[in-house]
Amino acid sequence: MSILDYREYAALAREAGAEGQVLLKNRENTLPLTAGKTIALFGRTAYDTVYCGTGSGGMVNVPYVVHIAEALAKDYTLNPALHSEYLSWREAHPFDKGEGWAMTPWSQVEMDISADLLAKAAASTDTAVMVIGRTAGEDRDNAASAGAYYLTDLEISLLRRLRQAFPKLIVIMNAGNIIDLAWDLTIDVDSLLYAWQGGCESGNQVADILTGRVNPSGRMPDTVAKHLENYPAHGHFGDGEANYYVEDIYVGYRYFETFAQDAVLYPFGFGLSYTTFALTDSAVVQMDKENFSATCNVTNTGKRAGKTVVMLFTEAPQGELGKPSRVLTSFAKTPLLAPGESCALTLRFNRYNFASYDDRPGHHAYVLEKGDYHFFIGWDVRRAEATGVYTLAETAILRQLSQQLAPEKPFQVMYPAGSPHSPAYREVTLKAKAAPNNPASTAVPAAAVPVAAMPAAAVPAATVSAAAAAPTTAVPTTAKSPNHPTEISHNFQEFVDGGISAETFLEQFADEDLVRLETGLGMGPSGVTPGIAGAFGGVSAKLREAGIPLMACSDGPSGIRMDNGAMAFSVPNGTCLAASFNEDLNEKLFALVALECRKNHIESLLGPGMNIHRYPLNGRNFEYFSEDPLLTGRIATAQAKGMASKNVVATVKHFALNSQEFKRTSADAIVSERAAREIYLKGFEIAVTSGEVQSIMTSYNPINGRHAASNPGLTRDILRGEWHYDGIVMTDWWADMNETSYGPSGKTYFASMIEAENDLYMVNSDVENLPFMDEVKASLAKGTATRHDLLRNSANIIHFIRRHAEEYLTYAVEVRNEPAIDNRLQTRLNLGLVRGGESFDLNSVSTERGRTLMLVFTLETQGLYDLVLELSSIGGDVAQMNVAVHLNNLPVHTIPLHGASDRHEYRIPLIMTENPNNFAELFFSQSGVHLYSGKLVLKEERRR
Repeated sequence: MSILDYREYAALAREAGAEGQVLLKNRENTLPLTAGKTIALFGRTAYDTVYCGTGSGGMVNVPYVVHIAEALAKDYTLNPALHSEYLSWREAHPFDKGEGWAMTPWSQVEMDISADLLAKAAASTDTAVMVIGRTAGEDRDNAASAGAYYLTDLEISLLRRLRQAFPKLIVIMNAGNIIDLAWDLTIDVDSLLYAWQGGCESGNQVADILTGRVNPSGRMPDTVAKHLENYPAHGHFGDGEANYYVEDIYVGYRYFETFAQDAVLYPFGFGLSYTTFALTDSAVVQMDKENFSATCNVTNTGKRAGKTVVMLFTEAPQGELGKPSRVLTSFAKTPLLAPGESCALTLRFNRYNFASYDDRPGHHAYVLEKGDYHFFIGWDVRRAEATGVYTLAETAILRQLSQQLAPEKPFQVMYPAGSPHSPAYREVTLKAKAAPNNPASTAVPAAAVPVAAMPAAAVPAATVSAAAAAPTTAVPTTAKSPNHPTEISHNFQEFVDGGISAETFLEQFADEDLVRLETGLGMGPSGVTPGIAGAFGGVSAKLREAGIPLMACSDGPSGIRMDNGAMAFSVPNGTCLAASFNEDLNEKLFALVALECRKNHIESLLGPGMNIHRYPLNGRNFEYFSEDPLLTGRIATAQAKGMASKNVVATVKHFALNSQEFKRTSADAIVSERAAREIYLKGFEIAVTSGEVQSIMTSYNPINGRHAASNPGLTRDILRGEWHYDGIVMTDWWADMNETSYGPSGKTYFASMIEAENDLYMVNSDVENLPFMDEVKASLAKGTATRHDLLRNSANIIHFIRRHAEEYLTYAVEVRNEPAIDNRLQTRLNLGLVRGGESFDLNSVSTERGRTLMLVFTLETQGLYDLVLELSSIGGDVAQMNVAVHLNNLPVHTIPLHGASDRHEYRIPLIMTENPNNFAELFFSQSGVHLYSGKLVLKEERRR
């Protein structure tokens, strides 16, 4: 029995959120502020704090949100006149949730401040605190405009007036993504705190930092440049057809430290503290041929207890390939150190951490080019001192691989040439073409180096899980394909108990049954927790007859998304958690997230998201961690490990190169093999080879013309062949696929997914009548897909279920101090006596996000009814505006709405045989649904 105590959950989320906040500026120790002080609090998001982004990573029905103003009012006196004005102004200017899938505005309307009110506020205090808020979200990138990436004219004007009126000005950034900070070059605030989006405990986290109860120890996981155009991807982002990754491996600090140091406002890893630290006795020791150990002592030399982060960077020789001037190679966070207290840190790493990928024709290998490798240890990428050197007399090949994911379109990529501050450009290595009658290309077979000789990515050899080097799941070899449904002679439990093999269990199924096993059911599938994203396993009658259980998947990772209106807790956004640089804290927090999954009978959380922050305008950056792959991989591993400790599966996503949301299903990521491997796949490699990851979701986008969902180089050859991954792979919801690079694409190319050993197509609302079944049969008949492929993928799925399903059925969670969800947003409609068939008008009913429509009625005749609703929704193919239906407090159905812009009639069966008095509730998880009419139709008279 495990205990989920929501007070402990809230406290840990509060701790993690506070530890991820980054203090960027603190002139003359403006912070911390003495408790009890009077402050003038400005900014509407102080009162309507943005606690999470939008879309599938943010649609959490939270029990509460502690807003910044609410939390600060407990520690400080808020100027009464100003406070009162904000409260009354908000009544006339409510928070705009937007209408449609992920359509919450990037910023909210801001209150202007009269000269009289400003003067009164300044008369009561010397300190102004202004909160600047921004949302972020799925399916819509940020914009290079005022109110989005840039501040509005009103925000800038207000900041200038506050700077003139108050001796002390503190600004708090309540944003999930990096936005423009160059305004401070002229306004020059006293303190600048990046607070991110903190989930339910957002305000408390800010109050903990401002009061000094928590000493800030967060560090920037991204480089903050002076101007948006300083980022090297600028000009190569946002195209709806193709984005050329011309910056190559020079992403984030790899670019700025190599080519453009003067363009940086705040470097990677930067963050201030209320105390000071000294780093002494640093040294790097080579433990054996592959592994190194860096040691140092850290002493708190100030007057307040605090934590800090120590980072180790490597400068590699330029060689023939060209290298960034710094690469993060390891990091560690200290425990809380009292004034005068010291601790010893050990940072372990191996040669693979600072290897380069040589993608030149005939090479295709991770190498260390000959020369001197200099190590630097310190507080961030700029404040790091030389601590050792490793010299190679000859170039060493660490992993000989084969060409994968190489581009087919020619373009030029950046590299250092001559002066370190003047990048040059070279032609990228294209995909090799096989000669006629000669299948061999310049690629070297992937098995050229034994597995034992391949060090795991960014993980010391001593800590590599045995699972990381294990062979992949054994594949049934039968080619037998029943032409008609057969009798079920073996139950799944026999396979679980080890009485029969995967081959024996699977050979009883026809090809069509295996296709259904490889298709997820959703959204809001029946048989699992109502309102979640999907389920797989026993999705059809035949599969259920064989005893295959359903495995439930819920969106995350900022909290559990359940569109039935059920309560779930919201944790800080991904970038905030990465900014903590605290793996242990992330692991502990996600163990509690896993217990909440257990409470709600959810086997897999669709998260963490771990794509690289290539460019600040990617709308989904708030879900992701960093511009750096090592930090990304280690934080993702910690979260996956926390969930695995409670036998909940983390489905890491989006594999790979999901770098923009605009036209995300069609915009081609055109990238070199080197950049793909060193930057965009590296975090996934770290997480997979740690042994903690057993489920991966592919991305929507094509990679060099081939959709990730059907890309054999990505999922079969690299993920399974090179990294020896033996878990499952699933597509993103309603993904497109294609058979060849730049070939036709769509949702029916299921056979290409099978060939790529992507196991699960997610999702379909009816797996008994799959829209692509005829295409699959045709592919099987032609031999472009084989029964062997189906059996292999099905074996991956049932082995995964066997590893996890049995404990799910017996795992018990005791819940303590569960908070109640706020149900004040409710519309009540009394239908009176219902005879059956009468229509009622719903055109005027509000369907804003989080609202419930309650239909109260008395039946003339008890029995089986259909609730018939006529409705439509805003959005495209992957818009998700599901409507959950409850009857007498029990969930009965979820209406999945995606791409339903026309009026549709939905029929929801209701069993009402016990009592003539009933009520049905419709919960709207997202604004943008329009109701027209409804009626209750009697199908069969019946009484219990």
